[in-house]
Amino acid sequence: MSLLEVRNISYRFPDGTFALRNISLQISEGEFIVISGRNGSGKTVFLRNLNGLYTPSSGEIIINGVSVKDNPYKARQSVGLVFQDADSQIVGQTVSRDIAFGLENLKIQKYETKTRIRKALETMDLEDHADQRARTLSGGEKRRLTIAGVVAMNPSIIALDEPFSNLDYPGVLQVLKILVSLKKSGHTIILVTHDLDKVLAYADRLVLFENGAIVADDRPELAIHSAAACGVRVQNPGSKDHNIKEMTWLND
Repeated sequence: MSLLEVRNISYRFPDGTFALRNISLQISEGEFIVISGRNGSGKTVFLRNLNGLYTPSSGEIIINGVSVKDNPYKARQSVGLVFQDADSQIVGQTVSRDIAFGLENLKIQKYETKTRIRKALETMDLEDHADQRARTLSGGEKRRLTIAGVVAMNPSIIALDEPFSNLDYPGVLQVLKILVSLKKSGHTIILVTHDLDKVLAYADRLVLFENGAIVADDRPELAIHSAAACGVRVQNPGSKDHNIKEMTWLND
């Protein structure tokens, strides 16, 4: 059984506009899925349907055998969502307190909370910033903090919406190294990004959205040939044989 099953969902805004049209998708445990497409193609709306922030107008989403519609609270535990705007997700005064916020909402015991905070700080390389005011972090550090807060809650799926947005080069490298590390440790990751050249070398599948529908879902070396038509910049667009394993900003 798949970890995540999206069964023919559609989503309509209150004004009647369709953001998603008949989306179906299955994701297995440990997969790294990259989702891309032009602005307004439905990518962010799709992520917000996965963890119950939005409710599909039709269709069904099943995570770990549980319907998101029937149990949205369980969905938010299962799908940890990292928003595009890191500042909007930071609520704690210090780095440690920010990570603790989600754990306290889950009513995790104090001893377990401390253990999870320590582990999240280590995983995101934020130990030296534990007592620092969260708002004074750099852009890359803030992004790592938002990921730390999600990882600490042990979700089944980590979903990230444009995690490289507004980051400088060092910040991009920091976040990219964290994503690669999470993949290697077996986490299931859904990543929405326009920046295919940064991450595609590590993806198991590339899913392309256009006008609220999935137009490609395949191995990156196959799906990438549809990227340009979906408004996504492709490295060396004139080449027919993209070397996917070289599409990364990391040297190792």
